[in-house]
Amino acid sequence: MGSTPEQEISDRDFEALRHSLLSRRRLLQYGATGAGALAARPFARVSSAAAAMQDEQPQPGGRLKVIYTNDPDVLDPHLTSSIAAIRVIDLVYETLLGFDENQQLIPVLAESWEVPDDTTYVFHLRQGVTFHNGRPLVADDVKYSYERIMDPKTGSPQTWYFSAVDTIETPDQATVKITMKTPFAPFLNALAQPQPGSIVPKEEVEKQGGTLNQQAVGTGPFILKEWVPTTKVTYDRNPNYWMAGKPYLDGIDVTIQGDEAVISTAIRAKSTDFVDYVPPKDFDNLKSMDDLTLIEFTGTDWEYLGFNTQKKPFDDKRVRQAIAWTVNVDDVVQKAYFGHATKLTCGPLPDWSWAHCTDTAYPAPDLEKAKALLQEAGYADGFKMTITMGRPAATYNAAAEITKAALKQIGIDAEIDGMEWGTWVDKVINQKDFESTITGWHSFIDPDQYLYPEFHTGEFWNWYSYSNPQVDQLLEQGRTTLDQEQRKTIYVQLQQLLADEAVYVFYTNDNVLKGHFNNVKGYQAVPSASNIFFRETWLAK
Repeated sequence: MGSTPEQEISDRDFEALRHSLLSRRRLLQYGATGAGALAARPFARVSSAAAAMQDEQPQPGGRLKVIYTNDPDVLDPHLTSSIAAIRVIDLVYETLLGFDENQQLIPVLAESWEVPDDTTYVFHLRQGVTFHNGRPLVADDVKYSYERIMDPKTGSPQTWYFSAVDTIETPDQATVKITMKTPFAPFLNALAQPQPGSIVPKEEVEKQGGTLNQQAVGTGPFILKEWVPTTKVTYDRNPNYWMAGKPYLDGIDVTIQGDEAVISTAIRAKSTDFVDYVPPKDFDNLKSMDDLTLIEFTGTDWEYLGFNTQKKPFDDKRVRQAIAWTVNVDDVVQKAYFGHATKLTCGPLPDWSWAHCTDTAYPAPDLEKAKALLQEAGYADGFKMTITMGRPAATYNAAAEITKAALKQIGIDAEIDGMEWGTWVDKVINQKDFESTITGWHSFIDPDQYLYPEFHTGEFWNWYSYSNPQVDQLLEQGRTTLDQEQRKTIYVQLQQLLADEAVYVFYTNDNVLKGHFNNVKGYQAVPSASNIFFRETWLAK
């Protein structure tokens, strides 16, 4: 697959190239095994009006008014795992590959790519791409970006994506060749994710003292003009974007608003055009608005109650299992999410994933079994515990209260310790000074991303200090096996094992819940809650 030396690419050419690439046998093979392709399952859209957006002529101009629920922690794509930060930087930075609406790999900064063998990837860069500072994108930028993540001095939480990389070479400034030490099934998928995949300019990193937290400089369709923490983010259109005529919008004005009541009020007052998260409590009631389009389907986010396995009594599997047999996850779905979430029954992989586990480990609360497990573990009279909370979302708070009430039935007195997000990060992630916590993960596609960083011994995201040689072995097999059916067998077995271990009480896969008024055209929702693409979006006059 060679590169096309065109300076600009039209919509028709881009679509033709995308479908041509997706039809290639080798790409399809790796799109399924490496990218974690979705199972054949339609995504549901709930709308007050049937939109035929594809039949309408896009109108350039106008500024889109958007509400985001959370503030980014940093602007540097290589230094964050925050969903709030990813939403902000996703409009600014781009990756070699991307996903379409069905989470299939498509070309972005890489016009084409080849996988000549199980450990080699060759990417041909798109020509005519420039950073927001005016400098052309070259292969050295890709090499620098990935090696920056791999460098321990950077302190990136994304290093595990590149653990199998041996060398990164640039035969010329339009070609990048990556050689792996061993086969690594999730690699292409990783390069399509905004945190590990974003390509950054070295000179801007150096200008800003080693980070990109002062100013975000990418190749994306929008230029970040202003960020006022906890208040707003402002973007202007990138006039030199590589895709001819895109984006259509003059800019985007984002308001940061975490209060769900305020968000719902803004929707009813029509003071916004687009909301990235419609409060579950009000979702059904808002369907009565004739000019509002509501979008809902199972996304990539998942929530859970996790235990610090180095803290007594949570070092005892029987205690963790007792709690898993006590919490009514159906209550969490109905009372915390008002039915707008999917109950997890085995592991965290959603029902659209080819590696979804259909088993039911804890089908319904069984208090007698839970009490027997506690007695066997030496806690017949129960104990006191703390649930550390660091996310102000109403759903998380409700889940904590539901959990607290349930545990009281088996003699466990749970205290909910709420704190600011930054304090939670320091206490839970840095110090591991906690007993249990309710939190969640997001934006994952491949099963390796859901499981490896959290359950493999010694990984950065394994805050729970969990270690199990059998789990480690399965995780390593899963990422080095390229055949999808073999990987599925591994990951189903792995999820069954983790459900039995009960390091987490798996709660829900969250539904994507977004809304926009019908003057907003050309928007396509994707399962990942972090990816909000406005490149194709336009406003009807």
